[in-house]
Amino acid sequence: QIEVKQPSSSMVLSSLIQYVLFPFTSHGMLMCEIWVEPQYITVDHTPSGLAYLCGEKTQDIPYKIHCVDNDTLTAINTFLEHFPPSSTLPLNLISPPGSE
Repeated sequence: QIEVKQPSSSMVLSSLIQYVLFPFTSHGMLMCEIWVEPQYITVDHTPSGLAYLCGEKTQDIPYKIHCVDNDTLTAINTFLEHFPPSSTLPLNLISPPGSE
């Protein structure tokens, strides 16, 4: 849960980011879905782990999360390449939202 503001108001509203990460194919690809309600407002306050979202417009949240995911999944993939579990395929990173 985050706090958001409409651009023309000082009233702070509560908002929810719903984030789901799941396997997309049998080839180790991952897919994420992100929902933010309400839309078209600005993030005012977040928990400390989401501080990189403060000041962002809600429609930009999927891209910002993608950037963090990409860094995290790249680190995990590098680790798995050096210490592979016997049944795990390498992760194939997905393209940022809107780049298809």
